[in-house]
Amino acid sequence: MVLSRPLQKIRVIHLMSIFNKLRGHNSDLAHYSSTPALHHHFSTTNAERRTPLLRIAAKPAAVFGLAVILFGLSLHSANAQKLRIGISMKTLDAPYFAAQGKAAEEEVKKLGGTTISADAQNDMMKQIADVEDMLAKGIDGLILNPKDAQGLVPVTKQCTKAGVPVVIIDSSIDPAADYVTIVQSNNTANGLKVGEWFADTYGDKTPHIALLSGEQGNLVGEDRRDGVFRGIVEAQLRKYGKAGFVVVGQGWGGWTTEGGLKAMEDLLTAHKDIDVVLGENDSMVLGAIKAIQELASNR
Repeated sequence: MVLSRPLQKIRVIHLMSIFNKLRGHNSDLAHYSSTPALHHHFSTTNAERRTPLLRIAAKPAAVFGLAVILFGLSLHSANAQKLRIGISMKTLDAPYFAAQGKAAEEEVKKLGGTTISADAQNDMMKQIADVEDMLAKGIDGLILNPKDAQGLVPVTKQCTKAGVPVVIIDSSIDPAADYVTIVQSNNTANGLKVGEWFADTYGDKTPHIALLSGEQGNLVGEDRRDGVFRGIVEAQLRKYGKAGFVVVGQGWGGWTTEGGLKAMEDLLTAHKDIDVVLGENDSMVLGAIKAIQELASNR
């Protein structure tokens, strides 16, 4: 198989972190660095019953720290040291989510509380059952990373009925859900930063992009790529007075390293002119890097 672009010049970018170009056909490691000052924010949907907008550094501990503080502030000070927080993750099959789970437990422990954690293993019905089990055991608050934006709405209403406040983290949920706030990435701000890098790197050229997406219909994935595309166009227009790029193909990696590897292999087979790969999470990006390295080593 022949690519019109040299493999070592394909840049692989996580939409939340910028990965530097691979440094040679036989490189064993792809070196990467995070973009500075990435942001998270609290959503203000239905602001009359939800928290105002705040911004924090994009670190799992900070995300969960603020989520737990919300619960602490909502309870009487005498009960603050007796918090029992449920943590329902849609999956732990990625380093990022594993770090979130660990950070949550550490932050609750700092307040003298305890946690009940569950991994839904990317199964919506299991996540619903996990939360219902937590409610039966008795929790003071729930941190929920929902597998499905609509499917988890009823269980948030069960929490409200039981007097349990809900904080949504990382993923989006339908506005009809009952929750205190959402803590997630500010995809507009992050997209503008990636766009700046993109415009500086490619100048007034029209690069060819291969897009690695998580799963169809996922709101977070849509927001991330929309934010980056907007950031690219804004930066190109500001710097060069024109804008342009070509998305040559989109692969679906299911948010996993293995999925990213397979999707990238398919994209490399179908498209010989890829300049840059944009991935919607870090696990898929690592799989894409491996696919490019393996192809390079076999040439």
